[in-house]
Amino acid sequence: MAGIAKTTKEDIIKAAYEIVRKNGIGSLNARAIAKELKCSTQPIMYQFSSMEEIKKEVLKKAVETYKNYMSNGINEEFAYKSMGYNYIRLAKEEPNIFKLVFSTKTNLTVENFMLEDRLYEEIEKAISKRTKMDKDAILSFHKKMWLLTHGIASLIADKTCSFTDEEIGMFLTEEFIALMKLEEFKKTDKWKEIVSSKN
Repeated sequence: MAGIAKTTKEDIIKAAYEIVRKNGIGSLNARAIAKELKCSTQPIMYQFSSMEEIKKEVLKKAVETYKNYMSNGINEEFAYKSMGYNYIRLAKEEPNIFKLVFSTKTNLTVENFMLEDRLYEEIEKAISKRTKMDKDAILSFHKKMWLLTHGIASLIADKTCSFTDEEIGMFLTEEFIALMKLEEFKKTDKWKEIVSSKN
């Protein structure tokens, strides 16, 4: 019993998180944790009722990592771009953590998925600082911007494509400017004509 008590919940969560960081959530099991901690599986099952409970704790820790990355850009002059860049940087530097946070099934709409983001208020403030959009327009704007940013991040996390920092910065800048121009174009008669056209 003394050996069991030596291994704390915090030790187990930290070890589980490191396993996921290195090898992904699919590699996480009691034996892998025991190997990381150099102990038997007994202390792990003593501290936690199931592996699902451990996985939930690892996800919480992964979300904290995501928040730390994103928070690095909040106070910069071009905060929205910095936050987008740091989102992609997480995928590049911690691909398994990125995939854990953003590859979980939710069945949410894109809008609701974004609103569930614990940092959405900060994202909204960053967009508002650079534009004159209301809350609905900001949500629509961010949806388009996020789809591009998430697409780049996913390609990097999955090692499908690689991008230089310069390319990433340019993509984010060009998309931001293009969407700003789109918002202005939506106010014109030409936009109404295009939208109402059946062709």
